[in-house]
Amino acid sequence: DDADPMGCYQPDFTSPDAYQASIAAHRRDCRKMLGLVDGQGNLAGADRHEIGASDACRVQRIAVPMFAGLQARGLLLSPAGEGPHPVVIVCPDADTWPERFARPGSGPTPPPWLSAFVARGASVYVPQSIERLPDHPYSKTTNNKDRRMILYRLGYPVGRTMPGLDVQDVLAAVDYLAAQDDVDAERIGLVGLGQGGMTALYSAAVDRRISAVVVADYFQVRDHCWQEPVDRRLSGQLLEFGDAELAALIAPRPLWIAQSPDSPVPADRALAEVRRAARF
Repeated sequence: DDADPMGCYQPDFTSPDAYQASIAAHRRDCRKMLGLVDGQGNLAGADRHEIGASDACRVQRIAVPMFAGLQARGLLLSPAGEGPHPVVIVCPDADTWPERFARPGSGPTPPPWLSAFVARGASVYVPQSIERLPDHPYSKTTNNKDRRMILYRLGYPVGRTMPGLDVQDVLAAVDYLAAQDDVDAERIGLVGLGQGGMTALYSAAVDRRISAVVVADYFQVRDHCWQEPVDRRLSGQLLEFGDAELAALIAPRPLWIAQSPDSPVPADRALAEVRRAARF
């Protein structure tokens, strides 16, 4: 593809406000490409109940009504002591349920880095996305298609996307968490791993309330996006949005790009896109 998304960006660096004004149209285009729905949340109907607690932490399950009967659901791990606490929203890869990732209760302990957030006084919210698993009964009648592929095919004709649905879940969680007395609404950060890295990158790009973001094992040159899982497909993506352009929508907020030792993203492809993003 000879398209150069960077060429259509004309940022104004004279001031922070001027910069935001110069990229505002791209943020609107990003929301449209994702198929996001505005103003459909119902915070009054949200459900929050405790499923476990210890001296250092309590675990709650949260459900926030969105639209058309859908709910944004996830687990909230909160530290002991009074708030308001900063919140880190952690988006796992697409093959992990929140309970398996956070491991609350009597099972194995959570990943050390996740426990470290709580130990430092931050709440951690793990959204439940649609998993890339062929374990639904409908998978048997669709030639073993996974959950995300099935919903991608159903959503495409009506302008909805799987990445957009994941982002919508995160934004509904931000709406809910920012309104809580025990949450510091000025310090809501995002961490995304693998498919969750895509969710974190796009969520921070479209919502300026997110104060910082870490993207692990996803950020790279996207010229091979046709080789990626089909449920990631976004119409017209490369005409305007490589990962560097999404970084432009996040700037000047902090953005960290991380690579695990066994990352599926080649280091040279990640570094090449980081160099493109450096302009912003």
